[in-house]
Amino acid sequence: MARDVVHRRRRRRLHRRRRHPLRSRQARRREDPDRARDERAAAAISRRGCRRTPLDVRAAHGISGLGPVAGGATSARLIEVELRVRDLERALHFYRDVIGLPFGDVETHAGDNIRHAHVTWGEWGERGEFLMVNLYPAVEGEITRARVGFVVDELEPVHARLLSAGARVITAPERRPWGASATYEDPDGNTVSLSERPHPTD
Repeated sequence: MARDVVHRRRRRRLHRRRRHPLRSRQARRREDPDRARDERAAAAISRRGCRRTPLDVRAAHGISGLGPVAGGATSARLIEVELRVRDLERALHFYRDVIGLPFGDVETHAGDNIRHAHVTWGEWGERGEFLMVNLYPAVEGEITRARVGFVVDELEPVHARLLSAGARVITAPERRPWGASATYEDPDGNTVSLSERPHPTD
């Protein structure tokens, strides 16, 4: 008798799920907006015939914060770029005064007297977008060899300032589907790409 009761309850639950298959999914989406966005993105990708992991979906559509993904892993994103340079003031002049990035003045770490300059975008927090770029003096003459990219409002005036400053042009400004772009070499040999977003009239 007890076994029959259990079977009847299971059949009723299964029947309810078949009648309302979206109820639990909609509830989960209301509780977790990020999951809802990821599910919509995954569905769109699936319609295009591609397959991506949950982390790929978040990377393609913007990660609003760190959170769990499939398999118990934790999603990750870039928050810091550090360049080691031979001459801190020269590098700061190149990135701040010539390119126009909002770097602050040279600072010194309390306790170790290490000089550096940095610029940040966004706010550091659990779900906030955040990125920091640091300039540090090279340790024992060792410098970085990196490629970094930035977006600018107008590429033409920045290109003119770089030419006046004697910067080496690797790729001259060129119009592309995603906007104008060009690449340069900074004073320490790093490759710097600059991109201008397309204007509505482009």
